[in-house]
Amino acid sequence: ACMPHGLPFYLGQELTVFTEDGKELTSNYVLFSIKTGKPWAKRLIPLDRYPAYLAERQHPVFLMARTERMKEMTALASGRELVLLPGDYLGVLLERQER
Repeated sequence: ACMPHGLPFYLGQELTVFTEDGKELTSNYVLFSIKTGKPWAKRLIPLDRYPAYLAERQHPVFLMARTERMKEMTALASGRELVLLPGDYLGVLLERQER
């Protein structure tokens, strides 16, 4: 399923996308690059690496996922409020990691 169209534009900033195969994106170039084994873009992270990314971050993150991942998002939220978003998405603000 694709991400909401225009999200980076409306937020005014780049997004980091966790993905298995890039299908959340609408760029045929990105999909082709992933399939041919080229290095992934800096803000495109293999899905299995998201726990390490979240553990190492030094800035707040608004994590957004489809509602089908409610159980996983609830665990990641650790008691923080989940926000229901339009288009079958939900999100949670994860504050900066303390070092």
